[in-house]
Amino acid sequence: SFQKYSKATQNTGAMGLFRGFSLELIPEDEVEEEVSLNNALESVHLKNEHGAEDGELMLKMKFLPYMVRTFICRNGLSIMEKSRAAFEDYALNQFTRWGMSETALYKWMPFFRGWAMYCQSPPSVTSDRRKLPTLSSKLYLHHYNEFSKLFVDGHFQAAKSNERSFRGTIVLVGLERTTLAPLAKMLMGKLSCSKIITNSNDLSQTDMVRSIQRENGGIVCTSEIKDGTKAIRNLAKRFESALYIVMVGCSERELESSLAELHTDNPENRKITGMVRGWMKCK
Repeated sequence: SFQKYSKATQNTGAMGLFRGFSLELIPEDEVEEEVSLNNALESVHLKNEHGAEDGELMLKMKFLPYMVRTFICRNGLSIMEKSRAAFEDYALNQFTRWGMSETALYKWMPFFRGWAMYCQSPPSVTSDRRKLPTLSSKLYLHHYNEFSKLFVDGHFQAAKSNERSFRGTIVLVGLERTTLAPLAKMLMGKLSCSKIITNSNDLSQTDMVRSIQRENGGIVCTSEIKDGTKAIRNLAKRFESALYIVMVGCSERELESSLAELHTDNPENRKITGMVRGWMKCK
């Protein structure tokens, strides 16, 4: 283990083993003089994370492959006993919590699905006929390394026929949800979307992550103008390229006609008209 190796090699001059790195943060008002880059590099030193002096603020950062290997592929083994779907949800939730980019999701989610497929029936020998131990959280690295090689060679990857043509989330915005429902149902069928969400305030980060996955398919969401744009604005900060907002019956003429039929009062009309402008600018 990492701790055993560190203890065994202490003061021996052996190469250090690193899982990540740390940065020491020094407030600007505590820096006595300007330090050049060369001087800063010459003063770099390694310090045990448990040996930090009092008052020092350390920022620990771990490399993504280590995070993936340890916190998803290893820790997710027990979750995988429930189902592959449960493991995929766990992996998605971890990536969402870490704030990973769409690019990272595109790269790693097929890898996690492949790992789940591998773990359902792990081999007893490697591709070059070396014996593998029984898959467990303590000995998983033997299998992880073998799977990584197989995955690069094209094994344990989803068939192209399972990929959906549309990825992302379409948000249909209109005056009344009932008028949006038929259009949402039609789009879901035409684009092979995975589901319909009937209120934009119920759309979550996990939904967005799922909607951009090749195997899951997109999402159609309906929203009344008065639902507001707060939830969509928050999601757009991270998923702007995956959000498609479609205004239905929201032109000035269409709104005037619809509001007249609903017999709403003038203050309510002005409020709705203002919210339409907000919707048009929310992304």
